[in-house]
Amino acid sequence: MRIFLAGLVGASLALTGSAPAQDFAGTYQAVGTSGVPVTFDLRQNHLGEVTGSLSTATITYQVQGTVTEGKVFGTMKSGSDVRFFEAILHRSVLSTTFYEVSATGGPDYLSGQNLLFQRQDDPQGDAIVGDVGRDRGLRTAFDMPRTLTGKTYLSRRLLVEALFQATALSTRPPVAGVVQSGTLTVDADGSRYDAQPTDQLILRIAGQTHGFILEEVRGDLLAEDAAEWLTSPHTLRYRYQVEGQNEISISMQFDGVLFEAGLTGWYSDSDVRFEIDLTATGQASGTLDRYGQQSWANFTLTGTLRGGGLEINVQERHEGSIAGSTGVLYPDPDRAGAVGRSRVTIANSVRRGEEVYGFHDVQLESEIRLGAGTLEAALVSLTGSVFRGGQLFGDMVLQDGRASVRAGSETIILIGPPHNER
Repeated sequence: MRIFLAGLVGASLALTGSAPAQDFAGTYQAVGTSGVPVTFDLRQNHLGEVTGSLSTATITYQVQGTVTEGKVFGTMKSGSDVRFFEAILHRSVLSTTFYEVSATGGPDYLSGQNLLFQRQDDPQGDAIVGDVGRDRGLRTAFDMPRTLTGKTYLSRRLLVEALFQATALSTRPPVAGVVQSGTLTVDADGSRYDAQPTDQLILRIAGQTHGFILEEVRGDLLAEDAAEWLTSPHTLRYRYQVEGQNEISISMQFDGVLFEAGLTGWYSDSDVRFEIDLTATGQASGTLDRYGQQSWANFTLTGTLRGGGLEINVQERHEGSIAGSTGVLYPDPDRAGAVGRSRVTIANSVRRGEEVYGFHDVQLESEIRLGAGTLEAALVSLTGSVFRGGQLFGDMVLQDGRASVRAGSETIILIGPPHNER
């Protein structure tokens, strides 16, 4: 049997693309992680060269960069303090990731910190952020970190399988052995590939469109198929986009046993956009043979989510396994896709104004199924409690598949069955 890590992919690539220059000129504002206002002032000439400044009340950085592949990449300097940054403009929201300088003088991609800036000539724009009520705040703190974990796992599976499918169907020579862009459509009639666009890989499956911008993928270039891509140590960085739903930068390192993954960017929950800054660290293993694959993983998920007047501190422990005979583009109908089990311990807290709610010793177990481009998680057990300001607020209960908090005579529904991710 071959040992592999389910959901983690790699190839020895340096992927690039091209996109028409976009106008990034403008004044943008955001609130930093410490609550400090930050102003990003950018100017851009006809050559796509960008200059300007990034400033707070105590420091100002001079900015220089270039627009390539639909994003700005450059440096920011204040005396001896030097950082790298990259930014993508989505309508009026500038999603910016900042990097420390690595030992080799380039950007340290594992140090990336993401911040969302709002262009000031369109103060409302896409970032609709109102005050989130108590019940929704509890639901978000309970459910969103696991939702993002599921989306990340699914996006990796979709990406690696789509890369191999696109390469097999393409008539143009691949870059470094793998086609890096175009559109792959998967439906009941099979797979179809088109060479456009040239700046990203688009996957259309099960009524959903997934966009992948590959930035760095290193690992086993000699793998014969998508399953073998999951076997080797690797480094992986890509941006995962679903229109109007999320734009998440995912970076990962895996040494064959231990892995670390970082998630930054934004995710929209109905009308509220949340900033994401999460890190998963742990280990994984599994088996792969002619009958299918089985994998196990355990990891901690930590970080923050901010949006709608909420600040969520994430502290979760995940353990689980998943098995299946095929991938997520064409799951085996006889086995109803991959089936797994997930156990999560939650110690998240959420601040809303002066109120702080904390999940205490919350443990849940879910059954997992993978369909064509989808992941479904159904709760099967739930225990624990919720505290407010250090005092017991209510107990976690599971009734008819619904996760709820029972606080005296009041029941606050957090999620109901089943829980789908696309």
